Amino acid sequence: RGVHELHYTAEDARLCDTLVLWGANSYETATVLFTDHVLPAFRGESLAERRAAVDPGETVEPLRVVVIDPRRSSSLEALRTLDPERVLHLRPAPGTDLVLANAMSRVVLDRRWQDEAFVRDRTDAEGFAAWREHTLGGRTPLAQVLAEAERITGVPRADIERAAEWTHRPKRHGRKRTLTLYEKGVIWNLRNHDTVASVVQLAMLGGHVGRPGTGCGRQGGHQEGYVRPPYPGPRPPPNVDAHLLGGGGKALWVMGTNPYLTTPNAQRYRARLHERTLALTRALTGPRGSDPAGPEARADAIVRALDQGDGLFLVVSELYLTDTARDAHLVLPAAGWGEAELTSINCNSRLLRLYDRFVDPPGDALPDWEICARVARRMAALTGEPRYAGFDWDGPEAVFLEGGTTFPDNRVDEAGADGLPCETYAGVTYAMLRERGPKGFQTPVRRDPGTGELVGTKRRFAHRFATDDGRFRWHASDGWTGYPEPVATYLASADRWPFWLTTGRTQRLWQTGYHDQRIEERLADVPLPYVELHPDDAATLGVAHGDLVEVHNEEGNLVAQARVLDGPPRGMVFALQFHPLGTANDLTNPHVDATTGIPWYKATR
Repeated sequence: RGVHELHYTAEDARLCDTLVLWGANSYETATVLFTDHVLPAFRGESLAERRAAVDPGETVEPLRVVVIDPRRSSSLEALRTLDPERVLHLRPAPGTDLVLANAMSRVVLDRRWQDEAFVRDRTDAEGFAAWREHTLGGRTPLAQVLAEAERITGVPRADIERAAEWTHRPKRHGRKRTLTLYEKGVIWNLRNHDTVASVVQLAMLGGHVGRPGTGCGRQGGHQEGYVRPPYPGPRPPPNVDAHLLGGGGKALWVMGTNPYLTTPNAQRYRARLHERTLALTRALTGPRGSDPAGPEARADAIVRALDQGDGLFLVVSELYLTDTARDAHLVLPAAGWGEAELTSINCNSRLLRLYDRFVDPPGDALPDWEICARVARRMAALTGEPRYAGFDWDGPEAVFLEGGTTFPDNRVDEAGADGLPCETYAGVTYAMLRERGPKGFQTPVRRDPGTGELVGTKRRFAHRFATDDGRFRWHASDGWTGYPEPVATYLASADRWPFWLTTGRTQRLWQTGYHDQRIEERLADVPLPYVELHPDDAATLGVAHGDLVEVHNEEGNLVAQARVLDGPPRGMVFALQFHPLGTANDLTNPHVDATTGIPWYKATR
């Protein structure tokens, strides 16, 4: 479409007229963004900044927030406590967010609240017409569209219209400045590709990009590494999990993740990979429990066993012996943060920063780049294949600098930066990053044609989009097509499977627990995996707050502590996604998006 998911800056949360948190619980998952930007703006503390950032004479309105989440989140409640009249909560049924977004777009068009000049001058006219007709039901009366959207999503028509008004209706003087932040509630939703497109296209109708206080992208909340040079060898299928479960693949190298907790349908995944890794182990040891002597003999035995059976050779690079690592044939101890130089980009403001080493890694632990380099050099010696050449780096900066050469020429003006890959940092060195400290560079980094100076990019797409002609590309997706298997089967037997399950994180344990599960005071706050259920459902089931309950479906089961709260609506259970004593992914269904290969983590029955 021409819009990378990372294009705004955190400051925009202080400058917008309306903030949309779509499937994003900022207080739990991006706490600094919420406490340092969203809350001050909602309290009116950024009014002076806003007046300085907008056009002369433009109206500055008190910040309104639209929260789109089936559950009453901590972010929602914090804002409602301050002023409930400026907070709107929409609770779509699981998987129906694209219907909601498209209905809001239709309201915007019928009310003529779109930024007509932006749509005309900066987007693809032919694609817009197709999207309006095919996806938004251009000839269908608005009342009929909204009635259908209400039936599918469960969101009242009045709330759909009010959300469209808050986000798109022009101010007394000037266009609305709306910032939409989406996260896993959208990214891991049903029909991921279509859902993300529908949310972004709603924003594009208002021209909500490239100006202070606007944007439509990932909320972020963590650091990421981004340089991905093209791989010269054969690529795996899009759904690697299904490939492995079906007996595909001979070797799996897991680095810095724990798929035994994170993969969907995790119980089946763990059982199958354990079966396959154990098959190889048994083939190697033989009936007498003997192990081939020496590395060469052992390698030959592994190859023979893999050729003859269903075995899988599992390698894990990790700091700790994780659940996945316990089944590994080879564990490569990795260096952690502070034990190796690290560059990364944060999600919301695209800040490229350097984190220097301040302690040596323990024992034989090595940074990831050196582990990969050693393996590649050995592969080059064994095979002589050219694709294993070029791994003779002398340190982490050499890897970083080589990554910088993979980007196109970045000697462009401000408008030209909109066409650069988001992660572009060609010309940046460790010395520059050390000098800039925590401020870093906002990527993409360009070299000013006039001065030769390296310049970061505060906001993207103010001038053009990252397409051949610089215009935004509309996506004409199909309308609601219902639920896929196995959820459709569960719904057909709703008396047996009466609850929706959705998942999320907690501020107290980061993701799968990583280091937090080894910090006593952290784990003491969340000693058990938990599920939240509505008081009415708890009463029907005879469940009291604090009880241990078993949640199950045909995919798996989870034993968790019950928290009786009115956060989830009736008929829905919210589960903490990851905990060292249990993962909600034992219950998630195996469906993945056909276009992107992204799982539907966020809902099942």
